[in-house]
Amino acid sequence: MSVFSISGLSSGINTEDIVKKLMDIEKKPLTNLQTEQKTINSKLPLMRDINYKLIELKSIMKDLTYETPFATKKISSSNSTAVSALINGPAASDGSYIIDSISKIATSSVAATRGTVGGNADVNAKISASIKKSVTGGSFSINNLSFYVDPAADSITDVMNKINLQTATTGVTASYDSTNDKFILENAVSGNKNAIVLGSPSDSSDFLSVIGLSEAFQDTSASSTKVASIGHLGAVDPSKMMSEINFDRAFTAGKIKINGVEISVSDSDSINDIMNRITASNAGVTATFDASTDKIKLSAKNTGASYIKVEEVAGGSNFLELTGLIGVKSGSSISATAGSILSTDSLIGNANLKTALTMPATMRITQGGVSKDIQYQAGDTVQDFIDSINASGLNVTASYDSGSGKFYIKPSANSDPNISLSDVDGNLTQALNLSSSETNQTIGSNAEYKVNGVTYYSNTNTITDKFKDISFTLSSVTASSTTLGVSNDANTAKENIEKFVKSYNEILVEIDKQLKDEEGPLYKDSSLRDILDGIKKSVNKYVENGTNIKSLSDIGITTGALGMVFTDDYIGKLEIDSAKLESALASNSSDVRKLFAYDPASSNNYTDGVAYNFSNYLESLTKVDGTLNKVIEVTNKELQRVTTSILDWNSRMTTIEKGLYEKFNSMEVMIGQIKRQGEALSQQLAQLSA
Repeated sequence: MSVFSISGLSSGINTEDIVKKLMDIEKKPLTNLQTEQKTINSKLPLMRDINYKLIELKSIMKDLTYETPFATKKISSSNSTAVSALINGPAASDGSYIIDSISKIATSSVAATRGTVGGNADVNAKISASIKKSVTGGSFSINNLSFYVDPAADSITDVMNKINLQTATTGVTASYDSTNDKFILENAVSGNKNAIVLGSPSDSSDFLSVIGLSEAFQDTSASSTKVASIGHLGAVDPSKMMSEINFDRAFTAGKIKINGVEISVSDSDSINDIMNRITASNAGVTATFDASTDKIKLSAKNTGASYIKVEEVAGGSNFLELTGLIGVKSGSSISATAGSILSTDSLIGNANLKTALTMPATMRITQGGVSKDIQYQAGDTVQDFIDSINASGLNVTASYDSGSGKFYIKPSANSDPNISLSDVDGNLTQALNLSSSETNQTIGSNAEYKVNGVTYYSNTNTITDKFKDISFTLSSVTASSTTLGVSNDANTAKENIEKFVKSYNEILVEIDKQLKDEEGPLYKDSSLRDILDGIKKSVNKYVENGTNIKSLSDIGITTGALGMVFTDDYIGKLEIDSAKLESALASNSSDVRKLFAYDPASSNNYTDGVAYNFSNYLESLTKVDGTLNKVIEVTNKELQRVTTSILDWNSRMTTIEKGLYEKFNSMEVMIGQIKRQGEALSQQLAQLSA
């Protein structure tokens, strides 16, 4: 304490001990208040927890007053690999629904590069110009023999010649597969199936890696070991900027249009950047680049028999043309010698073609089911041939690029994107190096199926308009019928009822535990006892609902088996006879529903029911001014009163203690004075007697 005191200085009395004992007596009311405060502080969280659990139970019981748990339907399919189905609303009627057959599944349209993005490499041109990926000049090794490559000075043919000049040393020959645009290495001696050693730690050039040989599979299935480029030599690097890729024409930045959506592409974009931008746009396609095939693919996000509208924009980018997503172009220069066709005035027949033209020559162009035969006449120039195509009546435009030596045939805007070519006479498609085996797009298909003998078509595999509140999804073709069966889903109601019983029992156990805990703050609490009694009465009432199911016991929910022996730990927990409950729900779910919530007029105006009555009782407990909240409110006020009293008592105790010390100090002073007076008197008496 803050009171200064020197114990028993004059009296010899242990003042502090006396004050302490006196204060202990004074503190008894304060100690009682502190004990009461501790009890209330322990009681409040328990009451709040019980209140929270009762609110949860009220929510569960409220759900059981609705029709949904008892009217939920389930649907099955006799052939789930072909058809799956869902219930979409309450109007789905019990019964069987038959899909006679499925002839087609709806698929998505796919637009892809015709040929490859990079085209075939020109093996006679310098590597720096013919291969789209950068090659570092320097040395590379084959079977431990080093070769030097200069991409600015050497062609692929030059490198092959260097390798073949050393075949006697390496045992390996090099060749070019013009059909697949691949670099080939092969053991020269038939029967030699030893692995070809590619590269060494001392290599300074990445030539073998760039042309796809370093990681390529070495095939020993033939007479000798053979290894071919993984991809084709002209493949592009999708991570490089468009301005860095050696296309057959210069890249032009600007806009392209896919399904009517304009998308910007720039010099600094990579193919990967453009793919991501297309996918993220509202064009409705997913764009990807496959490095193994050097192709771009646009896959429609929706199914159905409609093509992906791929268009060039006037004054926009030539990205679609360069990457082969629109039209058809020569795979590589048609000239055996670069630049041998210098202008559109040249005669095709007189050109130094890689593939000699045979006469007569007629090429058939087919677009959207319409075919036109284009004849090449002796003496026709390149421009004459182009004019013949453009005047054919097809929705296509032909052109020739004298710089790259390539022909281009592109569909007009809003026309069928697929152009197919074939030779009627001669070999024009081969001489012009125009792909005839591919098309730009694989058009998706509509689903085709039968119901009640009627054939239906849909651009999606999920059908929502044939059966009321039922949707079904077609997954595979089948000539056999598929039956969809709709019936009541007793499991939904059963799960809700089980949830109620579980929650009810948990609360029963919790309240019983608190009431019986002699050391706890709610031991024999009268308010809690009343709540427990009310809960038990609410679920055990009979319901007047006009059915034979009037109590929980009628559906297999009881507080114990008939004739059971009651023990000390019996508290009346609910038990479920699952078989009886399932039987009741399966045979008469509507009457079970009336047990929980009865509405005589079917107007959501309930008058009786276990869930209805119980949820109302729980509401009376847990609402803002409900019974339990009032108890909690009163307890809070009691806590405030006790806390205030403790503060008052602490202040009072300080005052009392201070007063005691002051009185004892005064006593010590008086005793000291008396002692001094006595001593003085004794001295005077002693002097008188002397």
